[in-house]
Amino acid sequence: MTEFIAKRDPKRCPSHPGAVLDDMIPATGMTKSAIAASLGISRQQLYDILHEAKPVSAKVAARISRAFGGSTNSWLNMQAAHDAWHAEREIAEEIERIPVLATAGSITSSSNPARGATSGRFLARDGAAMKRPPPRKRRAG
Repeated sequence: MTEFIAKRDPKRCPSHPGAVLDDMIPATGMTKSAIAASLGISRQQLYDILHEAKPVSAKVAARISRAFGGSTNSWLNMQAAHDAWHAEREIAEEIERIPVLATAGSITSSSNPARGATSGRFLARDGAAMKRPPPRKRRAG
């Protein structure tokens, strides 16, 4: 099953999953207290999510997914997009001072699909291949 990804104006804040959920609740005919109980979360937690005061966690996203549809990932992606949009604006000046070391499109995939990670090679901005340093070993103790 393929999820639809809508294009939106990048200047507009992505919807918080709580706002989407708040729009869906009236169609159930249930009270918010009853919805919270059916989701297995506190009424306060539901209200915090609906008022965009708290993020949707992975566990809550799984519960919402079961009750209202969509995948757990779709609810989490909605939260991540909302959080990223705000973070980029809150620390925009700090971000501008960070030098670009490589671009995401230049990272090469691992030849070992089971590993699911990059091979450790990527291209620098000038196109020269670079090797990522090995991870630091943790000290025992």
